[in-house]
Amino acid sequence: MDLVYTTLNPSRGSESRLPDWIRETNSLCSVSCQNILVFSSALPVNKSGVGVNRIYCLDLNSPWDYNLVCTLSSPASCLAWDGSGTKFAVGDTNGNLSVWQMKEFCLSEWEELYTGCLPHERIIKTGFLSSSKVVRLWTKMKDSVYYNLKFRFGPQGNSLMENEVCLFVTSSGLLNAVVLSQTSPMSATACVGRKRSRINFVDMATSTTGEFLLAACGAETPVTIYRIDCSLDPQLGLQVNVTNHSSFCVTEKGESDLVRISALQFLLADSSDAITVGLDTEEGGKVRMWEMDLTCHTSHKLFTQVQPSPNRKLVPTWRYCSEFGGGGSKLNVLATPRTSIMGGEKPSCYILAGFADGTIQCLLRDSLQQIASVELPRSSSFNDNNSQNVNGGGVTICDICFTSTGTGLLVTDSLGQLYLYRMSPIADPAGPHVAAYLVTMYEYCLVSGRDWWDLALAAVQTNIQTLTDKLQESFNQQPQGEQSFSYYRYMSIRASLYRLCSHSQYRAADTLSLMMLKSIHGDLSSMLNVEPGLMDQEPLERLDTILRTTASNTQLDTVISTLISSGFIRELELNSEDVQNLVQLSNWVVTLALHLLSAIPEFKTRRGPGFWLMQEGGLNMIRDILVMLRLWALPKAEFITREKDMDLNAKLFSMVCRLRENPKDEGLLDECLILPSLVIVPSLDVMVSPSGVLAGLQSGANLPFSFYFGIEPNFCVAPQPLFLEGLPYTDEGNSRNIYDTIRKTALGRQP
Repeated sequence: MDLVYTTLNPSRGSESRLPDWIRETNSLCSVSCQNILVFSSALPVNKSGVGVNRIYCLDLNSPWDYNLVCTLSSPASCLAWDGSGTKFAVGDTNGNLSVWQMKEFCLSEWEELYTGCLPHERIIKTGFLSSSKVVRLWTKMKDSVYYNLKFRFGPQGNSLMENEVCLFVTSSGLLNAVVLSQTSPMSATACVGRKRSRINFVDMATSTTGEFLLAACGAETPVTIYRIDCSLDPQLGLQVNVTNHSSFCVTEKGESDLVRISALQFLLADSSDAITVGLDTEEGGKVRMWEMDLTCHTSHKLFTQVQPSPNRKLVPTWRYCSEFGGGGSKLNVLATPRTSIMGGEKPSCYILAGFADGTIQCLLRDSLQQIASVELPRSSSFNDNNSQNVNGGGVTICDICFTSTGTGLLVTDSLGQLYLYRMSPIADPAGPHVAAYLVTMYEYCLVSGRDWWDLALAAVQTNIQTLTDKLQESFNQQPQGEQSFSYYRYMSIRASLYRLCSHSQYRAADTLSLMMLKSIHGDLSSMLNVEPGLMDQEPLERLDTILRTTASNTQLDTVISTLISSGFIRELELNSEDVQNLVQLSNWVVTLALHLLSAIPEFKTRRGPGFWLMQEGGLNMIRDILVMLRLWALPKAEFITREKDMDLNAKLFSMVCRLRENPKDEGLLDECLILPSLVIVPSLDVMVSPSGVLAGLQSGANLPFSFYFGIEPNFCVAPQPLFLEGLPYTDEGNSRNIYDTIRKTALGRQP
């Protein structure tokens, strides 16, 4: 476990004179599958030393840039994200509960989908029940090259509803379920158990058969597991049914009565076959684990409704497995990942235990073996000579959660400060990250939809080129349909990997260019149309056939005449706004072609932007787009040229066709050399420097990074130098213009 960064609260004004114990609070955190963090904090405090209960969110790549989501009337007691990473639920100590959703995937804009109140209750757990399938690695086929064989989709949840159900559990055993329908939210309540009783700890998980299970207990034994079934009746509305599933006792015979439960956690949220329990004993905090087995028991005919009565029945029972002792310190929190990439009946995973002495113990599922141990940094942003913390200058661990893929671990302390650790690969605990394991993890993100930012923390320790080559080799072996479906996500992963190395920024630029080029090509080709009597071929296939049989020295207008005679329709039924958008996109394609053709002579001695674009079919797409733009008679690009009446699109079309046929044509190379002197080439937006924590990793700065909330660091990442004079990029350090990378238009200095 390596500390990657800390994000502390800066001391400002009169607040710095307040002692730490006044500022301390129970700060909760939760990381979504998109690596977005929501956390609770009572900071900043006012002059009287009273904090305000707030919920903040931030991107783990820029932990100093936080956004306020909402303000609570009481301290938050539970936080949980949904499966898509766009909504989260929060409950507080006074029974207030709410669900919030991002607006258009913008971290600074949130809307409240649901709010409610359970008077005189304390919300101790919240979570979402989803009917989506779980993606797991299939152990038997883990060496297969095909994604659909290498990964298995687990059983679908048994919920009878299409919408997610959000659950809130109170300390008195009341379960409140909310379904967020498109019309209006509906809620229902149920009792956890036969009667309501005091509950201290709750956790939720999905079994390997698709059942929703809830584990609950008080401060003492036993731990009881319930099955939750939700249904939506047209007349009765939302229905929630809670039934007993199984239970077990956490203490052994003859053990002291002073044993108290301090934490409860399913081993995996998508696999409820094991539970970890934190205990406070006379010897200190301990972690114990139980695994569920299905055993055959004889059923008496009086206790079954089936006739004839079955002789044997499978009953879930819990078997005590192992224990870990914390060395005398009190256990504060337990954390386990939501899922594990490792397949099998008992998928391997990490278990993190945070103790009151500030240490974090990393345990392995196999007999709770200790893999690593770290201690939170003792320095705090608020410590001064006149203040004494209850830990003697340290801070208290409040909450722990894993990042999207489990490669990172996020810790919050009692001052609302953040600590991010890098975990070792679960395939080789305490070992280094290797390319083969990371390729599997990136493929898992590709098929599951999870964000892969935290994998960059491990990728920087490997050879990036080897990693990307293995990933590309695996992707190219997939069926054509799978490649088309996953293309943009795959290319985004490639671009993010290339940006981690300073010497592969040009290749990252070509990857982004290919993504945008393919997107524009797909949109324009979908608007192609032919005469009704000539529908024997798809319009794009017909276009490709004609262009493939056309000589490279054919003029663009001649090609258009051939297309019209072949039945292509020139008219586009678009409004003025759509036409303007097409013009902006066409200008970007022309700019890309100018950059590419101008750099061709340099490729004899060195590689730069455009070199890899040619290797992966970029020339064909540029050619097709230039033809479609002329076919529809869209307004020509307004570029400043030396020749007043130069037909720039026709010239670029001719050069691209000749380059495809003979890249070593000396006459063509001479034209490419003088092209920048004939046209003022605009800036291109494909050079994107890494930002945030990734910028620090790319610059080679020493770990751990130290950040402060609200203060952006300066990693001094110099922009990539121009590959060729006269070919500027929007990412230049001296460029002050704002560029819209979606609509492909410059917005000026202060839009």
